[in-house]
Amino acid sequence: MSHVCGDRPGSETALRALNRGDIAVLMAAIAGWPADIRVPIAHLLAP
Repeated sequence: MSHVCGDRPGSETALRALNRGDIAVLMAAIAGWPADIRVPIAHLLAP
């Protein structure tokens, strides 16, 4: 994720949330990202 999205707004917050396992904060941080980035991330995080 950091290689693809490291310069996007909220990327630092998203990575910190991912490391903590805080999916709600992660999804909020990437809400403004393009769907072609957001959807695969959400898919990988789904149970």
